[in-house]
Amino acid sequence: MPAVDVVFVHGAGREGVDAWPHQASAAEASWLFLPREGAADDAARDARRLLGWLGARGGGHVVAHSYGANAAVLAAQLEPSVVRSLALLEPACFDLARGKPAVEEQIAAMTPVFAAADDASVSAHDFSRRVAAGMGLAPLTCRRSSCGHGSAVSGRFVRRGASVSARTKASR
Repeated sequence: MPAVDVVFVHGAGREGVDAWPHQASAAEASWLFLPREGAADDAARDARRLLGWLGARGGGHVVAHSYGANAAVLAAQLEPSVVRSLALLEPACFDLARGKPAVEEQIAAMTPVFAAADDASVSAHDFSRRVAAGMGLAPLTCRRSSCGHGSAVSGRFVRRGASVSARTKASR
């Protein structure tokens, strides 16, 4: 079976193999874990880097997380024949749609939530409530009494009968 070229693009946090530890542990030789270049993220620059790597190999696939989705989408728009497929995980593509009323409303609602993300005085439970409110959802209800008391416990939250894992500071 021939090698499949895949580029994994980091989000705003970790980079390269550190951003994709599970995938890196099972990586094939034709996979690239894009390292950060320069002092800051730049989606247009990273799109050109993706296209350079994939173009030299006749094309391939892109897996991108968060901020990295911006570069991936731009690359696919610039050279759709080179980017064979996109897998976008939690794409943070608001910058690609800035100026649209719904996007600006969402950014305004979530800006104070993101500002509190690294505030140690904000419990996991309170952060989850802020995310729900910013997304226009009803507050989530915790099933475990240990949730939301500043601990690093990953609780289970319930909304409309669906159970989802709570995002805690320890898992970020």
